[in-house]
Amino acid sequence: MVTKNNTVFVYVDHQQELARKRKKSFFWYQNVIASRGKQR
Repeated sequence: MVTKNNTVFVYVDHQQELARKRKKSFFWYQNVIASRGKQR
C-alpha cells in the first residue's frame, strides 16, 4: 500500500520470490485507523 506521500507499508523481498513482509509502519497505521486517530 502506498499513501499520497509515497509511504510504503509493505516490503517486497526481491531475493525470496517477491515475498511481502509488513513493516512496523503497517502496524502503526493499522492502529491509527482502528483508533480513528486517537493515541492509545
